[in-house]
Amino acid sequence: MQSCTQQNSERLLSNLPTRQVVCYNEPMKKNLTIILILSLFLITAAVPAAPWGAFASENDPQSEDPLTVGDPENEYDPTQPIIPEQPAETMLPEIGETQPPEESQPEHAVQLFDAAQKTEAPQPETTTAAPKATVKTTLDSVKTKYSKSYTKSITDTITVSPAYGRIVKLYFYDPYKGKWAVKKTYKTENKKTAKITISYPKLWKSYSTSKWQVYCPTYKKYKKAYKTVKISNTIVNAKAAIIMDGKTGEVLYAKNARKHLKIASMTKMVTMMLADDRAKDKTKVTITQEAVDARKMSSGMGLVKGDVVYMKDLEHATLMESANDAAAAAACGVSGTQKKFAPLMEAKAKSLGATETTFQYAFGDWHCDTHSTAYDQALIGREFMTNPKYDNLRAIVKKESYTFKTLKKKKKYIVKMGGMSTDLIKNGKSIGIKSGYNPPAGYCYANAWKYNDRLYISIVMGASSHSKLVSSQKALMKFGEYSVKHKGNRIKIK
Repeated sequence: MQSCTQQNSERLLSNLPTRQVVCYNEPMKKNLTIILILSLFLITAAVPAAPWGAFASENDPQSEDPLTVGDPENEYDPTQPIIPEQPAETMLPEIGETQPPEESQPEHAVQLFDAAQKTEAPQPETTTAAPKATVKTTLDSVKTKYSKSYTKSITDTITVSPAYGRIVKLYFYDPYKGKWAVKKTYKTENKKTAKITISYPKLWKSYSTSKWQVYCPTYKKYKKAYKTVKISNTIVNAKAAIIMDGKTGEVLYAKNARKHLKIASMTKMVTMMLADDRAKDKTKVTITQEAVDARKMSSGMGLVKGDVVYMKDLEHATLMESANDAAAAAACGVSGTQKKFAPLMEAKAKSLGATETTFQYAFGDWHCDTHSTAYDQALIGREFMTNPKYDNLRAIVKKESYTFKTLKKKKKYIVKMGGMSTDLIKNGKSIGIKSGYNPPAGYCYANAWKYNDRLYISIVMGASSHSKLVSSQKALMKFGEYSVKHKGNRIKIK
């Protein structure tokens, strides 16, 4: 019996000579089917176990794992698959699935990769950098207020943390220059917490109130720190005061020396210097109504309209008794009126460096808007006491009394030195110069004195009483001697 294959072969060969047909027997069909099913099963089972990177080319730069770039904490192991945290068997396809693996593989792999990104991929870093951590700096044991006698010294022992060899600077604020300046620099020990001893320079003694600043600059990650220290002394009890070296113009002490205040009859120093510049001792002056009216505003000696006096007599009455009518008479004798005389006074003051002084009257009337400063008055007093051309004026301020008669009416006047000047001259050191008082100005005095044959000018403005003015001037003379003896700091006011 011929096989089926042979019969078919003969039939086909007779009809289709160009085509070959192969017919398998039943056992072969069965074997091929089993092999096909096993192959499909193995291919399907292998899909979830392989990472998504297996689908990319080995030379493709985008096949690198995005979790590992610049992130050492998320170390990537290429041998481990990126899969969600759930049992592997739940992600395997069922064996009996009818769809071919070529269609189901890519979809299943993408789902696994998306799930891995959602569960494991870190959030991208923000573009704004986080602020750097800084450590607070402390300056402990800094006393912020002192009130000391000028015979004392001041030190602060300060604890700095963090220290580590940091710089600490001591600044002084100059009120007349309007800025801070470094006076001393210190360095801490190279450890976390360190102590330093700060010594305040003697410059604080030259001011009634001074400001200092203990400053530790920023260092690496450590913040800066500072504390302001206020130091006061009790040398004078007045609104403003100053001590000036009569030879050099340097300042030994200053309290509100640039503050604008009224100066009352200290005005008359400029009045008399200007009158002495423009007239002679024997110059005759006729008393005008304007001079008589000046007495109504304050004090006077009772000059009579139409009477005639010498200029030197008016100078004595003005400087010793501070007579307003005598000062106005001298001004009118030079310029005709005080209104014309006042600009000359201001020009005189400015020529001496007293640029913050104004005048409207020759006698210091407090009803008008005039002012000066302690510094300007010291400059004017220095000129009064040092310029040889004013020797005659300096002789006047040393006298206790003076008598003269008018030329026309032959009226006799006796003038005496004012009480403030007398009290200071009796002290044995003061040699003038001019007192002043009115309600808004308070008690004022421009004083001159000597120590070791050297001239000094001290000004007090705005004392609340006669006794406080005298005590303040005595205190300034005492401090001036101390400062010279101990070579104290001298300040420059420009």
